[in-house]
Amino acid sequence: MRTRLTAVGEAPERADRASLGQAIADALRVEIVDGTIAPGDRLREVALAERFEVSRVPVREALQQLASEGYLVIQPRRGATVVVPSARVIRETLEVRNELEVFAARLAAARRGGEHRQHIRDVLDEAAAARAAGELDRLPGLIRAFHTAISDASGNSELVRLLATIRSQATWMYAVDVPGRTDESWQSHDEIGEAVLAGEVAAAEDAMRRDVERDLAVFDRMRAGEG
Repeated sequence: MRTRLTAVGEAPERADRASLGQAIADALRVEIVDGTIAPGDRLREVALAERFEVSRVPVREALQQLASEGYLVIQPRRGATVVVPSARVIRETLEVRNELEVFAARLAAARRGGEHRQHIRDVLDEAAAARAAGELDRLPGLIRAFHTAISDASGNSELVRLLATIRSQATWMYAVDVPGRTDESWQSHDEIGEAVLAGEVAAAEDAMRRDVERDLAVFDRMRAGEG
């Protein structure tokens, strides 16, 4: 099936080669993260060039970018294959993500949310309303919005970029839903948000660390159960 790059915000007739490669990488990354393209799948340049209606050059650039981000491995004569993450890589990715999230909470609290203060409050209020209405299916999206708001509030654009990348990788590598965990975990998000808005740096760091280390603890328990 052919894919129009306008779906990812870039028209081929207006895009230069670099932006075509970026658009293709963005489209493929979404499909890798959501599981449409599975770990172990091979990505062939010719087939992708036909699908996106471009030459092989921007396709090759897109694959190289995704390889640099850790999603693909490129081997001579075999081309690109989606990585099958090992338990070690998953754990190390979660560890790095956790430290960046804590750092973001510290910077955000030091700025009391900065220009993103109202957005943080809006997300907290929306989550409270969802919980009160029993609409727990809304919480995963609100949790993602909350963490994005906190990193935006850090005021550090490089940290925002790094967190966006590693959150995507962590979602791809480790997506598990423990019944009741989402609702239970929102309490820590309330604590993080209130600490950030109050400028309580240590409290924001501590609450964020408790929140993000929950995934790591669940992962370790799952690994222990497999062993």
